[in-house]
Amino acid sequence: MTQMAPELPINVDSDTGIWTTDALPMLYVPRHFFINNHVAIEEALGPRPTPGFSTTPATSPPGTGARRKPSCTVSRVWRSSNTT
Repeated sequence: MTQMAPELPINVDSDTGIWTTDALPMLYVPRHFFINNHVAIEEALGPRPTPGFSTTPATSPPGTGARRKPSCTVSRVWRSSNTT
């Protein structure tokens, strides 16, 4: 396995020690820290289904030639979130 340096420019402010990329302050954490934290939060919260959201795909499986329209619930949610 070869190791490569990231092709992402990481700038470190010598006065504050803040790491930035594209002028945005960033937190770079080890993968295991992020995953373990995410799993712990999911276990603490438990499963929470979103009302009105369907996990059924909008199209049928490949090869069937059938297409389904998105449900009106999804359309209402999308429209209401895009109004100003």
